[in-house]
Amino acid sequence: MGQQSKWTRAPAPHEAPPPAPLLTSPPAHLLVPPPAHLLVSPAPKSAPLPGIPSAFPSKQRTSTWIPPRPQESPAASLQQPSESGPMAQGPCWAPPACIDDSTSPWYMAGNIDYSDPQVWGVDSHPSGGYLSYFQNTAGPTQPMHNGSSPQPVNVGDDTNGGDCGRTEKRLLWTKQEDLRLVSAWLNNSNDPIQSNYKKNEQYWKDVTAVYNSTTPKNRERLVKQVKDRFGRIKKRVAWFCASYKEASALYASGDSDADLKKRAMQTYEEDHKKDGPFMFEHCWEILKKEPKWDAYLERLEDLEPDKRKFSVDDEVGKHSTIDDDDEDERPSGGKQAKEKQKRKRKDEVCIIGEWSPYFTYRADCSGRIGLSPLQKCTAAMRMLAYGTPADALDEYLKIGKCTALECLDKFAKGVIEVFGGEYLRRPTREDVERLLQVNESRGFPGMLGSIDCMHWRWEKCPLAWRGQFTRGDYGVPMMILEAVASQDLRIWHAFFGVAGSNNDLNVLNQSPLFFDALKGEAPQVQFSVNGNEYTTGYYLADGIYPEWAAFMKTIPLPQIDKHKLFAKKQEGARKDVERAFGVLQSRFTIVRRPARLWKRKSVGRIMRACVILHNMIIEDEREQAKIHVDLNEIPGASFALPPEVNVGGNLCFADVLHRKATIRARPQHAQLKSDLVEHIWHKFQNSHHN
Repeated sequence: MGQQSKWTRAPAPHEAPPPAPLLTSPPAHLLVPPPAHLLVSPAPKSAPLPGIPSAFPSKQRTSTWIPPRPQESPAASLQQPSESGPMAQGPCWAPPACIDDSTSPWYMAGNIDYSDPQVWGVDSHPSGGYLSYFQNTAGPTQPMHNGSSPQPVNVGDDTNGGDCGRTEKRLLWTKQEDLRLVSAWLNNSNDPIQSNYKKNEQYWKDVTAVYNSTTPKNRERLVKQVKDRFGRIKKRVAWFCASYKEASALYASGDSDADLKKRAMQTYEEDHKKDGPFMFEHCWEILKKEPKWDAYLERLEDLEPDKRKFSVDDEVGKHSTIDDDDEDERPSGGKQAKEKQKRKRKDEVCIIGEWSPYFTYRADCSGRIGLSPLQKCTAAMRMLAYGTPADALDEYLKIGKCTALECLDKFAKGVIEVFGGEYLRRPTREDVERLLQVNESRGFPGMLGSIDCMHWRWEKCPLAWRGQFTRGDYGVPMMILEAVASQDLRIWHAFFGVAGSNNDLNVLNQSPLFFDALKGEAPQVQFSVNGNEYTTGYYLADGIYPEWAAFMKTIPLPQIDKHKLFAKKQEGARKDVERAFGVLQSRFTIVRRPARLWKRKSVGRIMRACVILHNMIIEDEREQAKIHVDLNEIPGASFALPPEVNVGGNLCFADVLHRKATIRARPQHAQLKSDLVEHIWHKFQNSHHN
């Protein structure tokens, strides 16, 4: 037990000698670089160099002073390492031993060969063990010297090999990286559902993640770098878009796109001299085609110049800083869209509720709240649009049959009284002007629309009235709707309620179609056809209507090409009202199916309400009609003038008879038809032969 182990009798090879004594402060002469002869080369491979304690301090020897390594002299730089391997350290410098006023290194003092481990003593071993020499206590960014210039080490990376991450050196942005950044922004901005709920920090983290996923590892960027770069791109590109728009306003004939871009560059440089030339043309080429960028520019144009700021730290959807009183919003996501739709429906219901308290929240005698306005309106709309039976709504809306029928009748009455004045009005002067222009491009100057009748079966007609409302060719009770429609399928005139046993002429004699014209309150029409002037607008009609100046009929059994072309154009344009009837029946199934109401007035209110709702849809979805312009034709052949008399004035009976005679003039009908035949032939004869 008293004997020492063989592992402690002699130190292992490569063990370091005992450390040098602690020094309180370094002598002044130690800070002077040593001469070249003090730089020694590593020992041969057979006699490896002993470790230097001052160069490899252990964790326990934290107070040991290590002299700084002086700069290499030119003489030392000429010496090359003689051996390579794990122990070859190249030219090294050792501190002097300061023994007996000698400046030789400590392991050369006294001519002692410290390369022999037996000289150190049997119990000599370094503090902390021999493995302490291989423990690196330096930080992760400490440069390591291996006989070459220092290399930067990846921060936070223990391997520093293979595809190394980015270093502390600043990386410049390339054009390809800018395009990838713009693409990442667009992909994270176009989806309103997935990105609208994200906070600003999370949003830009996702943009950065998308960018880094398409970028080499040593070129990856941080979130702040991505935000700053895109803010710079957005600001410069928005400036250039303004310059490009200004240059486009000065577009000259013969200029190419390159000339336009060059002029925009000059405008940009003049307006932003301090910011330098425009360096993001590659980003502008991508962003100018994206709807999201167009929406951003529109928001900037709506703001005042002093409120326009270019920032990426605002809301995710806006990408621009707007004051609190001028807030703008992105397309709403799922939850926002549903809430907005609910608010819109409530506002529409409130309009009907203002007309009648029936469509409001009401309490009974016990204080219990009854059916909501939304339930009542939904029940009425389902019966109008889908033709749902009244007794089938109880399962879905918890409304009984009698209550559902009452909701339908009151809803139809409310639609007529609230919206009838706007969507079932007679054409104004502006409306007549637009109708004349559209129809003139189709080959019919002075045309106001097409007229026809539609029949609606009345299933619940009282037995005593069946003979009056039944026509022989149909065999069932019906009611008749007379309507005038334009090319956009808007119904300008609707007269409903005549018994089904009447024909179109009987309906016309009862119709108020020409009431405004007889009173002189309708807009006056003037147009020219084939060199002749006319002052009465007309409607296209089928063969049963009379040959009045207010109607234009087709030519039955045409024989020559002119008559065939006129009949083709007239019959094609006359189908506008037929198409309007088809769309009306397809949108409101209750009109396509037999009427199941007992009261005649209730059936009439439902038809008028469906026509009003149909016109509301047309007005909401209508696009501006494209008018064909023929440069060889005299423009403005049709005009709409103000009414002849003021609305509500006293009428002169003689003037009424004169206007009635003008509307029913048969010679004018024949002359107008002859002029239209020639006009259409000269206008469309080339297409007819093709």
